[in-house]
Amino acid sequence: MEIITNTLRYDPASSNLKYCQDSDGSYADIDNEDTGISYLYKPLVDILKNYTVEKTFVKDDKRNFFIRVTNSTKCLIEGSDINKSKIEKICVCLKYWHGISCSIPDTVCQRRKYITAAEKNRKIVNAFPFSVEFELLDARFSELGDIVDVFLILESTYTAYGEKKPLYLYNQLKRGKYKKYREKIVHVLLDYFPQEGYKNGWAVDNLLRNHLAKQGIQNQLRNLDHDDIFMLNDADELPTRSTALFLKVNKDYPEPIGINLSWRTYGFFYKAGRGITHVITATTIGFLTHVFSLNGIWIRSAPHYMQKESSKLNAYLVMKKNEGSKSLIGVWSFGNKSHPSGWHCSWCVSLERKRVKLVSAQNGDFPRWGDYPEKRNLTYIKRIVSKGLWFDDKSEMTVVSKNSYFYAPCGLLDNFEKYTHILIRPT
Repeated sequence: MEIITNTLRYDPASSNLKYCQDSDGSYADIDNEDTGISYLYKPLVDILKNYTVEKTFVKDDKRNFFIRVTNSTKCLIEGSDINKSKIEKICVCLKYWHGISCSIPDTVCQRRKYITAAEKNRKIVNAFPFSVEFELLDARFSELGDIVDVFLILESTYTAYGEKKPLYLYNQLKRGKYKKYREKIVHVLLDYFPQEGYKNGWAVDNLLRNHLAKQGIQNQLRNLDHDDIFMLNDADELPTRSTALFLKVNKDYPEPIGINLSWRTYGFFYKAGRGITHVITATTIGFLTHVFSLNGIWIRSAPHYMQKESSKLNAYLVMKKNEGSKSLIGVWSFGNKSHPSGWHCSWCVSLERKRVKLVSAQNGDFPRWGDYPEKRNLTYIKRIVSKGLWFDDKSEMTVVSKNSYFYAPCGLLDNFEKYTHILIRPT
């Protein structure tokens, strides 16, 4: 039996507990090869000519995350004190875990008494568009690599502003990067730009998310069940491992699902805004297919589209009832400031990549700072990052203590030297 463990790492230097999650006793290694954007790339026409659409049969996850302490009682290994549970014949939960099977993390405060362990593991599809966020991609693979079944990653031949660009990630994959996770990575290509996107940048945002869901689920993924989870993020939104594990091994929670993320800017050393950001991020494959017609962008504004598609929603509920399945409908969120469900780390890339993101931003999120030549200067970017100022030169960031419990993903902390630029505030 494969045992999945969850630990808090003790840092003697700070005398604080650090958020940290290990799989099979060791954290997923992130190799030290630079994944910058400075490589020489083949012309796009050559790449596209040889591009093959990846199709994947998503295997059922048959691992046993639970251990039985009686014939009728099973406990999540990660959330239980196994020795005490065996003695007392009930699940004795470790700190930060709850529920009759100790399968509910601290972030989930509502419906704890109703949520129970599922009969089989759900498959998790983590979908997101990618530009140049290599640092956060490293963190995602390290944090979620042993829980997520498919990383469905969209990459476009155009920036969100409509200019041609290299396929940065695809080139790295062809070079053999991310070998450890390659079987779980499904690359989704978008090789055109919507004409409307030149005037309205939100049209681009809609296209990216819808293409991810429709192309991915309809054409590139096989063997997905209606109860499997489609979790849609931005590249800078990183759910915790315990969040993904909770969705995988439990049932009887409502959908669509929202999460509250610790909001950081420039690096994990600055808190943005109120420090927390809420996103509706996930539904089952069945809900996404039958109610939202595979329009991924609708997940983000689920209440509006649930009302708009009320006839489809009612038909879906009837279908689930006829199948004998319980279906709980209503946006349901978990995580809070004290116990976030992950990180939203905006602009958490190198200085050069910050500039790339600046000039690549869509024509819809105003003011568009990439339109100002002085804002694109690396010296300027370095200065505002070190001072904790936004691009308006007025709005100030709040410094986050590096000794705080939920500072940064452990995959980054465990490779500290490589990621110093987003872990330590520059001076």
